[in-house]
Amino acid sequence: MSEILLQAENLAFAYGVTPVIRDVSVTVARGSFCGLIGPNGCGKSTLLRLLSGVIEPVRGSVRLEGRPLKSILPRERAKALAYVPQQQSRIFPFTAIEVVLTGRSPYTSRFGFEKERDRSLALQALESVGAEHLAMRPITELSGGEQQLVSVARALAQQAGLLLLDESAAALDLKHRARLLAALGRLREASNLTTLIVTHDLQMLHDGFDRVFAMRAGRLEAEGAPSEVLRENVLAVVYDDARVRAHRQDGRTFVWSEG
Repeated sequence: MSEILLQAENLAFAYGVTPVIRDVSVTVARGSFCGLIGPNGCGKSTLLRLLSGVIEPVRGSVRLEGRPLKSILPRERAKALAYVPQQQSRIFPFTAIEVVLTGRSPYTSRFGFEKERDRSLALQALESVGAEHLAMRPITELSGGEQQLVSVARALAQQAGLLLLDESAAALDLKHRARLLAALGRLREASNLTTLIVTHDLQMLHDGFDRVFAMRAGRLEAEGAPSEVLRENVLAVVYDDARVRAHRQDGRTFVWSEG
């Protein structure tokens, strides 16, 4: 049996009086590559925020390596878990390399400066996602897709064992999307990196993914290998669309809705 890295049990969350997450339980194995799908507003981003510890559930628990997530100090948590939200505010014109270097903060003293090794790791992270040419560019001058690449590079520079990505490939062109997935695959092989990525691009979920979690209306509707979840009968329920069609070929599933 695969070792459990992240486990959430019976999570519930609400914004005010509006329930968003309803009794969701998720188990992520160490070294696995997982996708989280579902229609807009179903609770995917909120679930990822709960799993990252950014917000706390009103009911249920999240455990990281067997420990309650809320009991792990922020600095220690940052060495174990890296989270990239869907949108980030960029006000100050820091260069891309300066932004990525902030991912090294868990390893530096409070008032210390990064070392040469930190800068080397930051440059490696940028290179791994195909963004090394952006290193000296102000983050405020980059496109949405370029900013996402820098955000992922920052998370990789943390060298955490768990990576939680909220639609980090959404604004990327085909080349950079492929390069990002390839980089995550290499890190999985090299360091047993565990990744959970939220995506609306179902074609992205090839057989290299171990597990797909499908949400609907704040609940976990289905989970399993891509070949088990990306089926017409399952997706029709998840997306409340009887016109959804799926065709599987060469380890990939092509999904569309018949108009």
